Amino acid sequence: MAQHWLAYHQAHSKENPFPYAALEQSIVYSKEEFRLNAGDIIWMIQGEKISSRETRYTLVDCFTVHAKATPPTMVSDDFMYAYIGKKSLLTLPIEWDKANEDWQLIHQKFLTKRPGLRKATSIEATALKNISGISKF
Repeated sequence: MAQHWLAYHQAHSKENPFPYAALEQSIVYSKEEFRLNAGDIIWMIQGEKISSRETRYTLVDCFTVHAKATPPTMVSDDFMYAYIGKKSLLTLPIEWDKANEDWQLIHQKFLTKRPGLRKATSIEATALKNISGISKF
C-alpha cells in the first residue's frame, strides 16, 4: 500500500532562492535517505516569507514517486537523494486558507514543527486529499 509523505520547500531563503515551480518537475531533494518506494505519494507545501511575521503557504505539488536518483551537484552539495515523479497530480497550486479546518490541521501538525520530509499520518493524508480534491490513489 502506498504511503503518503509531506514535504516542505522554503522559497526565497538564503539556502534556496527559487520557488518550487522553478524546478520544472515533480521532485523532492533530501539530505538523508528515506524509505520511499515507487508508488508512494508526496505532497509538497511551499512556504514563502512575506514579512518577518507572516509566511504564505501553498500546496504546490502532489505526485507519485517514480524513481530515486542522485541530485546534480549544481542543486546543492548537501542533497544526497532525489525522489522524482513523472507528473503533478495537482492542476493548480492551492494557497493556504486560514479558515479551512484541513489547512489548520496541516499548519498545526506539520508547518509549525520543523517541516522537511516525513510520513504523513492518515488524518493528514485525508486533510490533503480534502484540500486538493484528489481522491484517486
